[in-house]
Amino acid sequence: MKNIFLLILLLTHSFLFSNEKGTPSTIEKVVVYLNGAQIIRTSTLSLKSGTTVIIFNDLSPNIDENSIQVSGLGDVSILSLQYDINYLEKKKESDEIENLITRIKLFEKKIAYQKNRIKGLQEEKTLLVSNRKLVNETHTVSLVKIQEFSKYYRSQVETIHNAVFEAEQTIDSLENELGALKKQLEKFKNHNKEKRGEITLNLDAPVNANIHLKLKYNVSSAGWFPVYDIKTQSIDHPLSLHYRAHVYQKTGTDWENTKIVLSTKDPTINNENPELNTHFLNFINKYSAKSLTNPVRRNPYRYNPMVKRVAGKVLDETGMPLPGANVIIKGTSTGTLTNFEGEYEIEINEGNTLVFSYIGFLTEELPVYSSIMNIKLKEDYEALEEVVVTGYGINKKRNPKGSLASNLGGKAPGITIRGSSTTKMDKTPFYIVDGMMVDDISYLDENEIVTIETLDDTASSMYGSQAENGVIVITTKGYTINKNIITKEFNIKKPYNIASAKDVTVIDIDKFDIPAEYRYLAAPVINENVFLLAEISNWENFDLLPGEANIYFDGSYAGKTFIDPLKVEKKLKVSLGADPNIIVSRRQLNNFKDKNFTGSLTIINKTYELVLKNNKPHSVEISLLDRIPVSQNKEIKVDDIEYSNAYYDDKKGIVKWKITLQPSEGAKKTLSYEVKYPKWKKINL
Repeated sequence: MKNIFLLILLLTHSFLFSNEKGTPSTIEKVVVYLNGAQIIRTSTLSLKSGTTVIIFNDLSPNIDENSIQVSGLGDVSILSLQYDINYLEKKKESDEIENLITRIKLFEKKIAYQKNRIKGLQEEKTLLVSNRKLVNETHTVSLVKIQEFSKYYRSQVETIHNAVFEAEQTIDSLENELGALKKQLEKFKNHNKEKRGEITLNLDAPVNANIHLKLKYNVSSAGWFPVYDIKTQSIDHPLSLHYRAHVYQKTGTDWENTKIVLSTKDPTINNENPELNTHFLNFINKYSAKSLTNPVRRNPYRYNPMVKRVAGKVLDETGMPLPGANVIIKGTSTGTLTNFEGEYEIEINEGNTLVFSYIGFLTEELPVYSSIMNIKLKEDYEALEEVVVTGYGINKKRNPKGSLASNLGGKAPGITIRGSSTTKMDKTPFYIVDGMMVDDISYLDENEIVTIETLDDTASSMYGSQAENGVIVITTKGYTINKNIITKEFNIKKPYNIASAKDVTVIDIDKFDIPAEYRYLAAPVINENVFLLAEISNWENFDLLPGEANIYFDGSYAGKTFIDPLKVEKKLKVSLGADPNIIVSRRQLNNFKDKNFTGSLTIINKTYELVLKNNKPHSVEISLLDRIPVSQNKEIKVDDIEYSNAYYDDKKGIVKWKITLQPSEGAKKTLSYEVKYPKWKKINL
């Protein structure tokens, strides 16, 4: 009887265990978003009537639990669904990583051999040195013996030193190769292999059933970005555009022989419509924090993990350069300043967002989307009216959790958060909310707070006696919601193998010829090169996204440009690079009246000559641009403006010639102007 009971217990345990073991599933399709991906898995199950526990294991640990969907159940019901992380199960390394690990171990072994060789040679030298004494009290050594030993000693020591040197050289070479292998391994290293995701389904089947289950879920650490190849043989041919996607994923799970769908959707964006409420005007305390928020602007650009260096210009809204503007990688201390022309260059070793700032202008944040990033900053009119200095010695707390009182408690002596009737006590600190000085912060919603900062004694001292109990600096967030309702999908016919931790996989989307209008543009006042531009009409028909483009002209690589179809223009303009066969130059002509003084005025005369030469075998049409300064002050006069047969925009000061040059033909154009201003002042001419 006892044996029968044990047998029943064993069979019951085996039955339960078989129901809860890992269920095999395969990835049928992956929808790759601009940021993230949706995984679609399938599994065929044979269920017996009653309750069955199904575990899908060895999944990505980056699954969004709220996105899990199950279909294909038929009459089967889901009693429960649970997503967990299994830290005991680890993902098997890929063959590529295993190969790297094997090679690393081999190099480490070779280095160890060479180090052991050096130790042996050093021991041999020690033995040789310790036995070099030839003379003792009872025996004398002849001169011949001494010479023989000396020769032998010198030869052996030299041999040992040379062998040590060779071993050290070998070690250096091996260590360099080992370092490169370790960097490559770190590049492929996937921390997600240390933990695996599991989805557990508790199913209830009324009868025995065979079901084809479909499991959908979203994962992070994946995405795609467009890359273009633009090729043209000459200005008589259309543009040939190769539209490609660079797909990356570090989800911890390889996508093997998988159907890929590329979507322009970004599931991380909130798609709810914004609600616009009435803006009521009333009188407020002049120190009260402003409740209005700036609208959330659409940011169509997406992070490109392949960009490792960014260069560009920081300009104001009129296109003038901003020298000394800050360009910082968000979340790091890495940054740079723009030069006099507003140009900058920065290496991207970490981080994925650039922050652009300049005194008197609104700060802009952009994802690292291209190796060429030019930006125009907008003036911050409120900042120009009032500047609040917070000084140094800031202790910052981001995304505070818990109550506002608990977060502020201990930040300054005697901090107490009370209702609106709170009066200023001796121990009450001094508050600055969003740059405004306030007496009371009871109106703040804890969920609106982004950062809480406390200033130390040195920084607080600049506020005088009102800050004797400390200064609390609070930054809040806005309320408006992003809206994005238009998406496109590209169904890729060919299945792909995309390994986790690989840099990118290139997928061809489309290839087509685009009719384009070509024109040459030269502005030697800022760049003594002639650029070829292609203007594309009806570009909306090609489903283009913002992205980098490699330019190939006349069979040669001409550099990179950035295609931005989101700019509201009738024609999409693409720069095809500089043409070395068209020469342009600009020089100032000698003018003995360049600068003189008349009474209380300084008078400056400027004359420039612009020269073009066409070395191409066919005729070209060129737009030649220059500029004449425009006065922003009534005390500065710009007169005697002369330009030969050009269009002049007196609002912007832009001079434009349209010139047609035959092969080997040249042209010269001149412009001149006179500037008058008070001689005791200086101008930025």
